[in-house]
Amino acid sequence: MNDDLISRSRALSIMRNQWTLHGAMNAVRNMPSAERTARWVNGECSNCGEHAPYWCLATTYHESDYCPACGARMEG
Repeated sequence: MNDDLISRSRALSIMRNQWTLHGAMNAVRNMPSAERTARWVNGECSNCGEHAPYWCLATTYHESDYCPACGARMEG
């Protein structure tokens, strides 16, 4: 089984609409991945627009591998 990121609200919605546990499991198993990707553009996340953490002592942004605001994985 893969450890994909999925939307919790979408999964719960699908499960509410299923009549059996087997149907709910199959529906969630077949959900598309919700993994978001983005990139840092001038210190801002291209997905949500939030700034990367700012390091006061270095007067620069710390562009991490993930956005701390929306959780998008940074590429490029």
